[in-house]
Amino acid sequence: TKLDVMHNELKMLPEYMGDLRKIEFIYAQHNDIDKMPDLEGCEHLQELHISNNFIKDIHERFFEKLPNLKVIDLRDNKITKLPDEVSMLQNLMRLDISNNSLTSLPHSLSNLAHLVSLQVEGNPIKSIRRDIIACGTNRILKTLRDRDRGSGDGPAKVLVAPTIPESSPFPDKYQLKKTRSLTICGKALTEVP
Repeated sequence: TKLDVMHNELKMLPEYMGDLRKIEFIYAQHNDIDKMPDLEGCEHLQELHISNNFIKDIHERFFEKLPNLKVIDLRDNKITKLPDEVSMLQNLMRLDISNNSLTSLPHSLSNLAHLVSLQVEGNPIKSIRRDIIACGTNRILKTLRDRDRGSGDGPAKVLVAPTIPESSPFPDKYQLKKTRSLTICGKALTEVP
C-alpha cells in the first residue's frame, strides 16, 4: 500500500500514521512539514520520501521500529544532525540527505551493510573533505569506518534494530543468522543460550 500526499501545504503527517501497519511507501515531498512523523507501527514501510520540506530534527527513536526501511529521501530540508541510531536501519540501501545543514556524519553509517547510495552533497560537512565526498558512497563509508576504528575509544559502537520480542531477550535462530552484531544490555541475563 502507498500514501501519496506530494505537493500540498501539509504542516505535519497525522499522528495515527503508526496505525497504517501495512503501508510500504510514503510520498510526502514538497510540503511544509517541519517535524518527522511518528511511524512506530509501520513495520512494513520500505520507502519514505519526505524531501523538500522544513524538517530540522530527527529524534533518535525515529529509527527504532522500521526494520524493512530500504530508502529514505530527506533531501532539501533543514536537518542539522543525523543521529547515530540511523545504524538501526540494517536493511537501508539508499539514504539521500543532500542539501541540508549537516556539519558531520555519524560513524555508525559505516555499519549499514546494504547501504549502496549515500547522497550528502550540499551540506556544510566539515568532518570529511570535499574530495572524499565527491568520490561517492564507498569512499565516504570507508572514511567513516577508518575513523571509527582509529578513534581509540575501544570497540566500535554498533546499534542494532530491536527486532527481538519482549518475551525473549534473543531473536530466533533464523533472524540471528542475518545479524552482524547482537547487543543485549540490561536484561538481567544469567546465561546465554
